[in-house]
Amino acid sequence: MITHIVTHKRPHADELVARMLLRRFKAGELKFPGILTAKTSYMTTGELTDGKTWQDFPDTVFLGCGGGPFDEHATTKKERDENESCVTLVAKCLELEGEKGLEKILYYIKKEDLGGSKVKHELPSVIKLLHAKYGSDDEGIARWTEDAYFAICQDENSKWEAIKNDPDAEEKWSALKKQWQPLTILSTYDVLASQNYSDLSW
Repeated sequence: MITHIVTHKRPHADELVARMLLRRFKAGELKFPGILTAKTSYMTTGELTDGKTWQDFPDTVFLGCGGGPFDEHATTKKERDENESCVTLVAKCLELEGEKGLEKILYYIKKEDLGGSKVKHELPSVIKLLHAKYGSDDEGIARWTEDAYFAICQDENSKWEAIKNDPDAEEKWSALKKQWQPLTILSTYDVLASQNYSDLSW
């Protein structure tokens, strides 16, 4: 039974969306029973101390830290998982890579995690700014990030639902993908507002 989720202090969009996948998709609870109510803690370092490994904590899922299966970083005990980020590792574990609503999210988070933000007001950069301003409220920022990216997922799913029964659905989906733009705070606000999100003050 999973009772804890652990990530690093001031987690990035990468780790926070990984948590969203674990908590908002049925596959998360099926694979990791208890994950829905697991408490999230925030490490100040990326590696465990006193010779411990992630395997010493069977009740804990580590995201982007701890050297476990969802930590893409190189540690003293393992090489870096090349061309992966925390969220892509979680998506593969939960077999969610093919989810239409997640394709855009996974693409842009991985791109930002591996190469940095290139667009002003891109959502992962905004999350870093929130940490800089509200550094003591990791969980508040995490909840908002989870809500925001889940809303984007629902918005993308609605686009797929509108065309999925068409004979040329995949072709139309490919055409939509060619129009993708990085996720910004402005586009995210529009999505949240369209879904009547309760706290747009964020």
